[in-house]
Amino acid sequence: MPFQSVNNFFRETPNFEPVVAARTGHNQTQLVQTVELCPMTDSQGDTTKRHLKTSIPNRDSRIPTGKTFWMPTHPEFRFATIEDVLLIRQFISELAAYERLSHECVVTNENLEQTLFGARPYAEVVFAFVDSEPVGFALFFHNFSTFLGKPGLYLEDLFVRPHARGKGVGKALMRHLAKIALERGCGRFEWWVLDWNEPSIEFYKTLGALSMDEWTVMRVTGDSLTALATGP
Repeated sequence: MPFQSVNNFFRETPNFEPVVAARTGHNQTQLVQTVELCPMTDSQGDTTKRHLKTSIPNRDSRIPTGKTFWMPTHPEFRFATIEDVLLIRQFISELAAYERLSHECVVTNENLEQTLFGARPYAEVVFAFVDSEPVGFALFFHNFSTFLGKPGLYLEDLFVRPHARGKGVGKALMRHLAKIALERGCGRFEWWVLDWNEPSIEFYKTLGALSMDEWTVMRVTGDSLTALATGP
């Protein structure tokens, strides 16, 4: 299957924030986005704040000269722990509301504790913080490519809170996940996106992602899953 290199993955893009990268649990057609990963040097440096010192002409005595301005160019990231279960659930609920799928969101704190932090964790969560405030999250897990002989990183959910959009948080989260994928030897980074979410689709294309239009997602769930497992 063909994949596109992400040589241009980190090029400059408009400050649009993707609201959702991947979703399950509904009947709408979904597009699969994928990028193949290759080692590259991050020219942006670390995620610490840069500071810009500017000299302001003292045309008004109320404005100090030589004022130092701190500009948060990148959010800070950290992995979730079991103490973050409530925050994870809050982000999931906000995402479900945005996608008009709150009626399908039945996850509980207890369920998240068991599946994310139990004896066998099934997924991981990364938070994005700006000025110590959680403004975004991403939930992901690993799959595997038999053709590449390498693991992949599958992004299930990505959400940036409305007041933090347009500031590069979504792009920074995608960059951070791509780094995790490379550090873990993954051959690709992929996700689904709702077919009506055209702004996100266009944004992901600027990151080097391809729409896997030749693939159809198949799913067995609920009673059908039980019937398949127990039937003759």
